[in-house]
This record gives sequence, structure tokens and C-alpha cells, in this order.
Amino acid sequence: MTNSEPENRRELPLFPLPVVLFPGALLPLHIFEERYKLMIHNCLDGDKQFGVVLHEPPGEIESHPPPGSIGCIAEIGLVVPLEEGKMNILTTGVSRFRILEFIEYEPYLIANVELFSDEIETDIAALESGSEKAKKLFNRILQAARTLSDSLSQQSEVTGDPQEISFLIASVMPIENSLKQSLLELTSTLERLSQLNRILKKLVGIYEHRARIHHYSTGNGHGGKIKIE
Repeated sequence: MTNSEPENRRELPLFPLPVVLFPGALLPLHIFEERYKLMIHNCLDGDKQFGVVLHEPPGEIESHPPPGSIGCIAEIGLVVPLEEGKMNILTTGVSRFRILEFIEYEPYLIANVELFSDEIETDIAALESGSEKAKKLFNRILQAARTLSDSLSQQSEVTGDPQEISFLIASVMPIENSLKQSLLELTSTLERLSQLNRILKKLVGIYEHRARIHHYSTGNGHGGKIKIE
């Protein structure tokens, strides 16, 4: 970054993928293409960061997301070298960005990007209420999923501030990428929680219905009712 560039702008290598990465979420990747092996090596020599941006289908060098596309910076935390220069890496989402312009296309994409964050919310009570509702609905889905998988493991708690919770739940929900992308692009934590709660309410009904069917089918109809807290 030059001295004349705003602090929220930078050059960033890009990895177009059919996935939506959120800040705080983990993303494991298997690196096997030559251009991306080179990109990861260059990242490891620098700040260990690259941009993940939704693009379906990926793969073609001349095919890339357009300027204005929004993605998330991934930071490399673990590298497992494999034969022929391939590698498995584990990354964590850091912050969101908007593509301003492309400055390199080969061997891999590099763009000027603008970083952005959520707006500051003033209605703290509404934030806390939306966050608590999302946690309760999400925990019900987890409970139903445990029933469907016959899991006896302890259910983990969703923790964090409202923004972190909104990103965490959005990252793991079984919904289409286009919907996840719309949640990533929102700059209001309150609006993201509101949309999440509408989606979660629908998913709770689906998962708990499936859990009841599974419970009765595995107990030959004599298992009793599932207790959902």
C-alpha cells in the first residue's frame, strides 16, 4: 500500500471459489493448481492473506468475478505440505472487502480492494434481542441435527457479540450460496440478525419435523415425543 492510498484499501490476491467465507469462520482448502500453489507460497512470504470471493463455476483463468463483488479476506493459519507441491491449508476469515479493480489476471488474480465493516448500531436492546433469538433458534436446529445423527456428544454453545454470532450462524447454515452472499454483503448487524431469524425459523420447522420422524422410525413408533427446549 502506498502512502497516498486510504488505510481501508489494499492490493489483494484473489481465490474465486464456490463458497462464501465469513469473518471468524474456518475454511480448509486443498491447493493443487499451479497458479494457486504459487499464490499461497507468495502469501506465506508476505502477510499470509488472500481474498475469497464467491464465483460459480470456478476454474477458468479468464473467468472471474466482476468489479464490485464482495468477498472476505482469508488468513492462512496452518499448512500441511503434500507431494508434488500440493498442500492442505486451514484459513480463517478476517474482514470483508469490495473489489474496486483488477490489476493482474495471470498467473492469478490480484485486485485493488476496499475493506468495510458493519455500521455502528444504536439500538443495543434490539441487537441483544435479535442475537438471543438467533442463538435459541440455532441451538434448536443443532439439537434436531444431533437427533438425526443419533449423536450423544455434548452440544456446544454459540458465543460472541451480536455481529460475531450473526457471522458464525450464517457461515454454517445449510442454505444456498446466493443467500449466504446476501448476508455477507449487509452492513447492518441488526438487519443480518433479522434476516437470519426469518431463515432459522423456517429451518427449525424442517429439522424438528425430520427429527420426530427419525425418532419414531428408530423406535418402531414407541419412542415417545422429542423434547425440544
